[in-house]
Amino acid sequence: MKLSDIPLGWAVTGIAGLLVSALLVALLRSRGSAPAGGTDSWERSEERRHRKESLYGAASYTLLFCCAGVAAALSFHGLVGFGVQNLGLSGGWEYLVPFGLDGAAMFCSVLAVREASHGDAALGSRLLVWLFAGGRSASSAGCAPRARPTRPGR
Repeated sequence: MKLSDIPLGWAVTGIAGLLVSALLVALLRSRGSAPAGGTDSWERSEERRHRKESLYGAASYTLLFCCAGVAAALSFHGLVGFGVQNLGLSGGWEYLVPFGLDGAAMFCSVLAVREASHGDAALGSRLLVWLFAGGRSASSAGCAPRARPTRPGR
């Protein structure tokens, strides 16, 4: 693979992501290097800690969203293929398979997070997430191409 094989859209997206990351790092370093003017009160230190936690939380959710987006795109593509090849769906009906399985799993995961954040057990929602994820995995396994085993030494 050569550098010229990268599509222009991905190259521009990657460069924009690097620039945004560099600007955020530079902004955070410039704020962190401000001279301390005397003693800070407990409230100011708690406010700084809260701002830092908010920034780390936002960064972690952004990273989680990006990783989940890649997984969702791969899942969507595989489930549409399953709908076309194994179920014989066409004319837009093949898109019901990923929306049905992945959409239901995402909805149940949101319910589980809400229940857990309120202190509830959330066992039912968690089991539903596993059920839909298992259905998605089974349909992908049924649609996946089979590789021929190769013998060592050949």
